[in-house]
Amino acid sequence: MNDHAWEREHRHPTAEQAKAIIYRRRDAEAKLRQHQQEARHKADEESEGHDE
Repeated sequence: MNDHAWEREHRHPTAEQAKAIIYRRRDAEAKLRQHQQEARHKADEESEGHDE
């Protein structure tokens, strides 16, 4: 591997790339929270239905 290839693999992201990474991470975290809330809500509804 030459020096240029190593630099491409190990350089820091540009400011624009970093912003995109942060945006995607926040979006993924928000989707995960929403999915967890929906799963909790569904589990609550199912447990209430079995109590009767």
